[in-house]
Amino acid sequence: MAEVEFSLRRMPEQSLKGTLSGSATSIGSTSALANPASVLQLENQAIDGAVEELKAAAIEASVAICTRLGSSLGEASRDD
Repeated sequence: MAEVEFSLRRMPEQSLKGTLSGSATSIGSTSALANPASVLQLENQAIDGAVEELKAAAIEASVAICTRLGSSLGEASRDD
């Protein structure tokens, strides 16, 4: 299993503003554990999967933030 996490912090006070995470599991046979190259391949597959999950979460969060900002900007321009 692999897990990755990305933290968003406000500078300079270093306050945590959000986190994104991803995780994945790679499945192989027990005989694969005897082969270091197979173990490495399984580890890399799990890491790649976790990173892909994190990237998908980042895109989803970015769209939500842009939508929220767009709504806020639209409201501000109507107030003018």
